[in-house]
Amino acid sequence: MLALDLVIAIRREIPGLGTKKLYLLLREPLQKSGISMGRDRLHELLRTHHLLIRHRRSVPKTTHSNHLLRKYPNLIKGLSIIETEQVWVNESFLIH
Repeated sequence: MLALDLVIAIRREIPGLGTKKLYLLLREPLQKSGISMGRDRLHELLRTHHLLIRHRRSVPKTTHSNHLLRKYPNLIKGLSIIETEQVWVNESFLIH
């Protein structure tokens, strides 16, 4: 219970701290209290008490349409393209 109280106290200050860094911070206080616990044991303790940090999957943003550069209109929107090489694009103008 001492380990859990220490983890909760540290997580109040640094909420996103993972198991490895928690272990490094808790190693000395736990040894002074006579508790020998390794990193994997601490990880299992956090898992059983639902104290693990969930990783959020980052979604890459590939398009930035809110820029200040000139945005050219889509001149082929609504045009029915039925064969290859019917529409060509060159620099900033459209050849049809």
